[in-house]
Amino acid sequence: MKRLKLCLVLANFVCMIILTRTFAQDGLSVKLVGAVHYLNYADDIAVSDKYAYVIDAGVGLYIVDISKPSKPEETGRYDMPGWAGSVAVSEGYAYLTDSEDGVLRIVDVSEPAFPMEKGFHETPTSPRDIVVSGDFAYLACSDEEYGTGSLQIVNIFVPNAPIEMGSCEIESEAYSVAVSGNYAYLVSTDYDSEIGSLHVVNISNPNSPEETGTCETQGYANGVAVQFDYAYIADGYNGLFIVDISDPAAPVKKGSCEIDGYAESVSISDGFAYVSIGDEGFVAVDVANPAAPVIFGEHASQGYTEYVAVSDKYAYVADGWGNLRIVKISNPSSAKEKGSFDTNRLKGVTVKGNFAYVVEYDNGLKVVDVSNPHAPVDSGSCELPDLAYGVAVSGDHAFVAIADRGISVVDVSNPAAPKESGFFDTAGRAKGIAISENYAYVADGENGLCVLDISNPTSPVETGVCETGGYANGVAVSGDYAYIADGYDGLYVIDVTDPSAPEEAGYCVMSGRSYGVTVAGDYAYVVDRDVRFRIVDISDPTDPVETETDNMPGSSRGVAVSDKHVFNDDIIRFEIFDCSDAVGIGEFNSIDTTTKFVIKSICTCPYNPNIAMVVGLPEKSELIVRVFDELGDLVAELADGDYIHGYHRFYFNATEHPASSYTILAEMPGKMKQMQKYVNLK
Repeated sequence: MKRLKLCLVLANFVCMIILTRTFAQDGLSVKLVGAVHYLNYADDIAVSDKYAYVIDAGVGLYIVDISKPSKPEETGRYDMPGWAGSVAVSEGYAYLTDSEDGVLRIVDVSEPAFPMEKGFHETPTSPRDIVVSGDFAYLACSDEEYGTGSLQIVNIFVPNAPIEMGSCEIESEAYSVAVSGNYAYLVSTDYDSEIGSLHVVNISNPNSPEETGTCETQGYANGVAVQFDYAYIADGYNGLFIVDISDPAAPVKKGSCEIDGYAESVSISDGFAYVSIGDEGFVAVDVANPAAPVIFGEHASQGYTEYVAVSDKYAYVADGWGNLRIVKISNPSSAKEKGSFDTNRLKGVTVKGNFAYVVEYDNGLKVVDVSNPHAPVDSGSCELPDLAYGVAVSGDHAFVAIADRGISVVDVSNPAAPKESGFFDTAGRAKGIAISENYAYVADGENGLCVLDISNPTSPVETGVCETGGYANGVAVSGDYAYIADGYDGLYVIDVTDPSAPEEAGYCVMSGRSYGVTVAGDYAYVVDRDVRFRIVDISDPTDPVETETDNMPGSSRGVAVSDKHVFNDDIIRFEIFDCSDAVGIGEFNSIDTTTKFVIKSICTCPYNPNIAMVVGLPEKSELIVRVFDELGDLVAELADGDYIHGYHRFYFNATEHPASSYTILAEMPGKMKQMQKYVNLK
């Protein structure tokens, strides 16, 4: 029985459908704009950057360039012995399951036109699904002869020499796996009893994974996705089955939704479960209330953009289709494209004066004259020795993060003839760079933050290093602090007062993967691969607090901020968000004046347990701020004392409290009261 990933709808002989996303009040709609046809069976698909990696069961792996959705084109192919089953893509490698020969095959796809097998690992039974997280691959395996299954864990840190770690055996055939935190969620079906099951496995020790709990479903459990405290299961002819996994030892049914068709796979985004139903496409199920899911409609998507930088009244957009697009944003609610310039695959852009400095992933640095935004002109280019990820400009020099080669320094004093004038090979993999005065701050992958003295631009000198807890992907600098987008470890704040001794000042743990960061005022805007972007209050750098998450479906690559608007580069479109509510009224300093007694909620996302609020006092007064649950019981007291005239910020974290509605009561005793409700679903 073949499973279909929900990234795109796949049917027999059709490998890929690119969808155009349009929201309307009465639901969602689907429009086919492109397809590639194969002779065999398109069984699975993964999408990474501008490529779709398609499993054709009888052939192997097709790599399809989807940078132009209306004209997807085959880029490369890997012919695989055996029977290709599923695929996962991570950091330049595709991980393929060979269900016929019982093998995990690792293919280098860093050059999509020439995929090449680098390693393989034999599994004891047939691998049906694979998930890659960090240095490990997690495989759902089945033994059809005996009707049993297992979770297999493989260390893939060295791709050409994968190492078997541990396994967890179950009594039915495993079909799909999801990983979240220290747990793997395996779904299986016993075809004799026609009963499906969810198995919760503790993977904190990869050498010895251990099942902690199970929950039976109502049908054939084919696919699984996990978000927050719930597992969403594609349950065959029984539709969608939802399990509460807040207690890993006792998973329990929360709700279900009947679907007309055979549910094969499921994906979760922004309060919706998107369930594939084979030849009939897929449905969108509203799961805002997991106890009572409701079919909502269909899903679509549109566009493709990579990075955005802002200068004056223009946004400079790195389009993943290979264009630099210039968009006028003087009126953010009606942005208009004014010009475009064809390039290759873009990974970063910055603007200084009349020039945009664009880094192309595999073609180096390009300088574009944007003095006339309606007609940008290619000025010059400079090839670089490695893949380019980010760029910053200081004086007559551009500093480019070039992965394994560290930092390249390019002399741009003559924009028509930029040339490399220096470099510094960092210890890690340079993914991002920011400059402040005479120092360059490099997001150096596994090496954390690397600080370079660039007072002599042609000969940078390392002055200090500060390791982070994760993988440094992006960096921004403001004042005495560097802010690091640290992969799965969230946002790290590093005190760089002394560049020779940078040290951790604070951090904010987030549930997604932090990929980039920019800072404006008291807020850090963190790019997240899963939920577009997150807003973090950094008014106290030693205690950053997440105040808002944009939970719409998407996969951001970069974000820029102007005034209270965020210009976001979703993987499929360029978006503008009004964040005035998220960052409050002005800067909310206590010296700000107001003539009204007002309470304002900043975070309105029900899936974010952190809520920030601002109370405005029209005069110096005693102030009491309390939070009550839906039963009227007091759960938190945020203020009780004398406060001066102006605005005051308070925080409430509902992480330790149950999903419920809460009432915030602000009171000037004997004078005035204000109330506001907040719903927390996490």
